[in-house]
Amino acid sequence: MQRAKRPYVICHMAPSVDGRIVTARWNLPPNAYREYERTAHTFGADA
Repeated sequence: MQRAKRPYVICHMAPSVDGRIVTARWNLPPNAYREYERTAHTFGADA
């Protein structure tokens, strides 16, 4: 019996050291931003 293909959610986040979620004042270095986006592209999201 085959299992039904179900949708799932991936929460791709970059938390701050203090755990806050407000990102307006973050000064991410360009290489950190590139790595975040590179990782996001590996998920193959279709939504």
